[in-house]
Amino acid sequence: MEKLLNFRPPRIALSLLIISFALWHLSPYKTLLHIPYKLIGSVSVIGGFVIMMRAWYSFKKARTAVCHTGNASILITQGVYKMTRNPMYLGMLLMLAGGAFIMGDVPAFFAPITFLIIIDKLFIPDEEARLSGAFGDAYADYMKRTRRWI
Repeated sequence: MEKLLNFRPPRIALSLLIISFALWHLSPYKTLLHIPYKLIGSVSVIGGFVIMMRAWYSFKKARTAVCHTGNASILITQGVYKMTRNPMYLGMLLMLAGGAFIMGDVPAFFAPITFLIIIDKLFIPDEEARLSGAFGDAYADYMKRTRRWI
């Protein structure tokens, strides 16, 4: 599992989406969920993308590392980072969940569930340890007032 830390989360999300799509394509039931679930899925994909891009822009504006393996030079706590400590991951998760709702079949939910487990159990603890080491009490205070997800 530790080798997964060498991969970028967007690539993991895309790989899981491809697997989910293949599972959905092979499923004998093409659609179990209909309207309004497809509308919910579309809103989730768009909302997730907006959240992820706002977070990305915050990093670019602050001129700090975007990649999870990079060294952050500043602790961002404003904008979408006031709602969640992990808006990029939340955005990707919302997009994957939205895609699953749009596909409308149980195998499609493989991607968001697997992504959530990988990110929550492997990536986030690693990042939290590095950020705690880099920003000390400031990060500890941020963790107390801002939730990991939402």
